[in-house]
Amino acid sequence: MGDDNITRIIVIAIDPETEQIYLTRRNLLALLSKLDRTKEGDTSTCTIIKYDNKHPKYPQTMDAISVTAVEDEDYYTDRSPGAMFPADEKRIYGIGNERSNEASDQPRSGEVAGGSPEGS
Repeated sequence: MGDDNITRIIVIAIDPETEQIYLTRRNLLALLSKLDRTKEGDTSTCTIIKYDNKHPKYPQTMDAISVTAVEDEDYYTDRSPGAMFPADEKRIYGIGNERSNEASDQPRSGEVAGGSPEGS
């Protein structure tokens, strides 16, 4: 069998004490648009507010939450960004570890499925 016949499953263990929010592609694109617009001179708080704790499939675990996007250079002033999945790093920046497709979906040492432990 070739790689296209392999199903990859990544199990994400979420601490039951950890709050959960679900952001759609639309939410993420809106936040990116707000960042771009502020760079172009528009005024925006670069924030979306979610009140979606009753969703039938993806209920957030808090009544309301504000999600604010900030530019990397504004956020990472006291530390370097955390680890990123190599496949994502390559897609976003065109760089990364040239590893096999099978290995590219596995987290690096110190990284948890879905991102780094630092929350980058």
